[in-house]
Amino acid sequence: MPLVFLGYLCCCFFSVCSDLSLAEPLPQAVLAAKLQRITSWQATFTQTTVTGSTKTHKATGQIYLSKPSKLRIEINDPYQLYIINAERVVSYDKALDQAVIHKTSSQNILQYPLYLLTSDSAKVFNTGQLIVKQLNSHCFELTPKNLENGYEWARFCFNSKNELAKLTIKLTSEQLIEFKFQNHRHPISFDDSRFKFIPKPSTEVLED
Repeated sequence: MPLVFLGYLCCCFFSVCSDLSLAEPLPQAVLAAKLQRITSWQATFTQTTVTGSTKTHKATGQIYLSKPSKLRIEINDPYQLYIINAERVVSYDKALDQAVIHKTSSQNILQYPLYLLTSDSAKVFNTGQLIVKQLNSHCFELTPKNLENGYEWARFCFNSKNELAKLTIKLTSEQLIEFKFQNHRHPISFDDSRFKFIPKPSTEVLED
């Protein structure tokens, strides 16, 4: 084989290898890495719910995360509480004094984007049930393949410190919910009691 031809093959081989080594990681791998850095976290948030072009409601609250599987969200006015742990998902409405309890399942992660924080996001993305698109260096969009999950898309945006700064969820009901997170604390230790729900004797409990 002529040396010139061998040289040409070598150049092509190393060129392909170089291109492969410079290939950018897939969006789901980048987002999974960002989410998996968040092992324990506390923040305050402002939640804005928009219907059409009209702002309908604004609320404030707190979020607490401890991996694996523990998440607590408190909305201040009117007070509502959401807790997820390895066994169950709890939604509590203080005005109604009512708690709705479901068993935890993998479907919860697909239905509620915030619950993605509690899981191994790389494994979730590998199921192929969520399509991940990188919008820019800080924002990622998730689209469920099955719209029965209850939302059309969710956008996770991070600040320069790789903290989750904003989560926007487009519901299939034409509502848009936006969470803006501030006052980040991480890593942080929590007592397990923060992720448990003990109803008052007067609380109506609906459990599946």
